[in-house]
Amino acid sequence: MKSNSILFKNADEAVELPEREVSDLFHDLNLDQVLHELCSGKHDYNFASYFRMPLNDAKSIKFRQDVMRDFEKKDVAKTLNDFSAKLAESERYMSLSRESRFKECEDGWFLDATLSYKTAVTSLQERLSKHDLNSEGLLAWRECLSEYVASGKFNKMAEQAEIVKKRLSAIGYTIRIKENTCTIRKRAGETDLETEIDRTFRKFQENSAKDYLSDVKFKSLGMNSVRGRVIECVAKLYSREFEALREFRGEFANFIDGRVKEFDRESQFLLAYLDYTAPLKKRGLPFSYPEISDSKSDIRLEGMFDLALAHQLLSRDEPMVLNELRLEPGERILVVSGPNQGGKTTFARAFGQTHYLAKLGFPVPSRRTTLFLCDRVLTHFEREEQIANLRGKLQDDLVRIHDLLKRTTSDSIVILNEIFNSTTLKDGVFLGWKILDEISGKDALCLFVTFLEELSRPMRDGGALKGKIVSLVSVAHPENPAERTYKIVRKPADGRAYAKVMAEKHRLTHAGIKERIRQ
Repeated sequence: MKSNSILFKNADEAVELPEREVSDLFHDLNLDQVLHELCSGKHDYNFASYFRMPLNDAKSIKFRQDVMRDFEKKDVAKTLNDFSAKLAESERYMSLSRESRFKECEDGWFLDATLSYKTAVTSLQERLSKHDLNSEGLLAWRECLSEYVASGKFNKMAEQAEIVKKRLSAIGYTIRIKENTCTIRKRAGETDLETEIDRTFRKFQENSAKDYLSDVKFKSLGMNSVRGRVIECVAKLYSREFEALREFRGEFANFIDGRVKEFDRESQFLLAYLDYTAPLKKRGLPFSYPEISDSKSDIRLEGMFDLALAHQLLSRDEPMVLNELRLEPGERILVVSGPNQGGKTTFARAFGQTHYLAKLGFPVPSRRTTLFLCDRVLTHFEREEQIANLRGKLQDDLVRIHDLLKRTTSDSIVILNEIFNSTTLKDGVFLGWKILDEISGKDALCLFVTFLEELSRPMRDGGALKGKIVSLVSVAHPENPAERTYKIVRKPADGRAYAKVMAEKHRLTHAGIKERIRQ
């Protein structure tokens, strides 16, 4: 069976980002929290590697988006989850086979593994053939799977497994225990006591009882030394049947097709993301498949929110604030200012998350979305001072920024958050302008969260950056400035107005203080 990936339109796209770049990016944007939840309960699939493989081609992103749309159909998702469960059963049988101390039991578990695998594959092929699929990826896989199920190798394995199982199931033997001696013989017309006991007591069963033993076989091998020796004796009595079992295992030792396992891993990766977002959708939060543009000015985000934060608020039953963003032609640098704890960092994370998740082909947390296809998302968020590197906080910021700018291209998105807090206002503004000049010179997109409102003034130096800078402000409630709205709006920064309102609220204006003194 030829390789047909449902994640990658082209095989050379499966390239992981360097760990150094991923570490900062995921931590800054809280994507590490998203990845942790995706992997929860499914660590064997190693989803982390897929999460580190963003796509860099619009057609490849569209390819995966179409697969995701097929996966959103409930009948398709159920088919894939049932297939995964059956394949996992086969893997558990193989694990039992590897752990068995008795050769006959080892071969027996192997046979059960092949039968589970056969059922998983044939059922998947049959059910997928009935689904209305539209994506290029799943349609190609369905055709590929049909060829595999019809192949001589698969059919021979399936037929031989059934024959060997049937011969083993026909085996009957008796056990005679006297004192410390156990004698094993072929059954010769003796009554099957297990059947008789079941028949006798079945009439006393009023209701269908839950089977609490269904998974017991996977919790332990269930083979102590006595039972193992019994099976060894039975194998000697029925040497032909057990010899056929050994020959079967030798011929089909590598019965699992690697492409089948990879399809399961890929499909569970996509389903994990849909499961992760399902409770948020149920709560009414919007998701959309973004249109991918090659224009930096063609960015539209309606109803954008921070995915990781939304999950935290969901657990506390708190509402999520949605934000909007739109760039006009020529605009490259977004400067976000406003009061502390006003949602600026959350806005920056949401902006970065949408771009990165879009490059994974996922529906993003936004109602309507058009995004620029960047080559990478680069982040620099404030860090606590690290004593180990023997650098002060300002020096550490400058070293990290220098490294980030070296990796920045004209197609990059740079997100800077609350840097230069350790220096003076004058020095912070000077360094901030230097960085914005550098980013502007590369014609990259930048979102800069800062307390330095001067950086949002496009008329500096006679308007060198005029038309490129957009001022966004975190606004407070108009009637109660102490209350945050967590809304980020497009407007000129004016922190003095906010300070005046706060001073009036707490009677700290000149007139207010004089009045309190008189009292």
